[in-house]
Amino acid sequence: MSNIYNLHDKLFRQSLSNIEVAKDFLVTHLPPNILAKFDLNDIQFCPNSYIDPQLQEQLSDIVYHAKLLDGTSSYLYFLAEHQSSASPLMPLRILKYQIAIIEHHLQQHPKETKLPIVFPILFYNGKVKPYPYTLNILDLFSDRIFAKQTLAQPAHLVDITQFSDADIKKHNIIGLLEFTQKHVRDPNLSLIINDLTQLITNICNRPEFNDNLLVYVESNLYYIIEMGNTEKSDEFIKQLKAIPNIGDRIMGTLARAFIEEGKAMGMAEGKAEGKAEGKAEGKAEGIKENAKEVAISMLEERLDINLISRITKLTIEEISDLKSQQKR
Repeated sequence: MSNIYNLHDKLFRQSLSNIEVAKDFLVTHLPPNILAKFDLNDIQFCPNSYIDPQLQEQLSDIVYHAKLLDGTSSYLYFLAEHQSSASPLMPLRILKYQIAIIEHHLQQHPKETKLPIVFPILFYNGKVKPYPYTLNILDLFSDRIFAKQTLAQPAHLVDITQFSDADIKKHNIIGLLEFTQKHVRDPNLSLIINDLTQLITNICNRPEFNDNLLVYVESNLYYIIEMGNTEKSDEFIKQLKAIPNIGDRIMGTLARAFIEEGKAMGMAEGKAEGKAEGKAEGKAEGIKENAKEVAISMLEERLDINLISRITKLTIEEISDLKSQQKR
């Protein structure tokens, strides 16, 4: 005898892939208010299946593209459960298949901005009678009321562009991330350096300040230097260097960031010249100039020349020349 699941699948597919059979099923079983939404004169069989490969012996599905009476696209999703015992997680599976159908629809119609309705229909003939489990996905959560507030509801929006700087400064540790994200596209980040310094100082003065928070501070600084438009980088570094407790510790991070910024600027200048040699020269010049700028700032802070050389990749001689120029 053939595998019983294969027989179920074959019969289900052969039957419901027939449009006339599918129409009669819908007229017989759909609630009138739902049926009234669809134009049954314009439904088309879709060959795709959305069943997980590991569940293909237990489930079968048939998909029809259908038009609603207002002309918008929708889908009718027939799902048959062949196993004798029902699955308590069926609502989750159905939701997953609905999303898969929507995603496939958008791939086929990339210019559409509205999602199609996917109406699911579960066909069941198991041993346990009647169907023993809920088909409402809310019932799968221990806190049904809270689940209702999160599923199919608008996401909680935190639009940082609508927060004032004064409000952001009240947000403790997270205020630094919010501030960098709000201002990263500003024309000149040097104009917000005082506020940025204050936010960092507040974090450093917190009793729980530790190395993890230092990494958090460094990550935000690296991001805003890399992504933003920082003019007068030497002054930018000076003010950050003056932050109590961590100024010295973040110098390496800041220096590397400004040198990387120099690479990007140099490559852009070289590209504008339209020649490979111009690109290379521009890149090298950008790196060198930014490295010198960083080195000058570090010299002004009286940092060790060997440390400056390791960070900026300038030679001891080049740094000594910069130091001599400062004394003139």
